Amino acid sequence: MRLLIQITFLLLFVGCIGQTPKTTTIKLAIGDCRTNQVYSWYGADTVIFYKLPQDTIVFKVIPGQYKHFPIMLENIPISNYRLEYKNNYNQIVNKQIELADQEINSIILCSDSLLKYLQNTLAKFQDKDAISINFHSQGCFNNTLFKIIITKEGKSFVAKLFDVSLYHPKKKGMITIQYRGDRILQKITLTNKNLQDFLRFENELNFASDGGCTTTDSYDIKSKYLNIKKTDGGCSWEGFYYLRKSFFDDEK
Repeated sequence: MRLLIQITFLLLFVGCIGQTPKTTTIKLAIGDCRTNQVYSWYGADTVIFYKLPQDTIVFKVIPGQYKHFPIMLENIPISNYRLEYKNNYNQIVNKQIELADQEINSIILCSDSLLKYLQNTLAKFQDKDAISINFHSQGCFNNTLFKIIITKEGKSFVAKLFDVSLYHPKKKGMITIQYRGDRILQKITLTNKNLQDFLRFENELNFASDGGCTTTDSYDIKSKYLNIKKTDGGCSWEGFYYLRKSFFDDEK
C-alpha cells in the first residue's frame, strides 16, 4: 500500500514537471492615443519585454519591422511583465502588465504622453488674468496664424479664438512682416476637460524642438506667469491643433 502511494505521488510530480506553460496572444497597439488610431505611424521604436519577478529580458518588439497593425504576438507565456519603451519626448517609460489566462490580451501603449505633467499656469490665475497663445505655422504650402486668449472671469475660464492676418509693408526699402487686426472666430467657457488639455499642452510645449518636418510651427505664449517662445519642427505633436480641437471642436 505504501509503495502504491509513493508511485502515485511520483507520477503526479512527473506530470506536473512535464506540463506545457499556458500561452496567449498579445494584441499590441502603439502610437498616439489622442487619435482613434493608437497604432499610428508615430509610436515607440522598440518595446522591451522583461519577465517578472526575475526582471530579465525575454524579447524585444520593433514596430517598424511589422507590416500589419496592431501587432499580434503569439505563444507568449502567461505571466507578469515589465514593458520598457521611449515615448515621443525621448523619455523612458516603464509599464507593468499581467497577462490573463485567455486567448488574446490587448495592450495599448501611448507614446504621445509625458511621464509627468507638473506645470499648471492656470492654477495661479486670479480674476481677469489672461494668457495669449500666438501660433504661426509656415510650410511649403501654408502660412497660417491664429491666436487663443484665455481669461479668468470669476471662477470660470473663457477662451477666444482669433484669426490673424499678415501684410508686408516696406520699411526703409525693406519688406517687413506686420500683423493685421485680429478677427474673433469663437468664444467658449472652458470645461474641466479643456483645462486638462491646456495643462497637457503647456507641459508638452517644453519638449518642442526643431525637426525634419517641412512645416514649422512657432509658439509665443504671453502672460504674467508664463512667457515662452518655442519652435516645433517635428511632424507628430501638433499641440496647437489638438488644443483648438479640444476648445472649439474644430480641426484647422
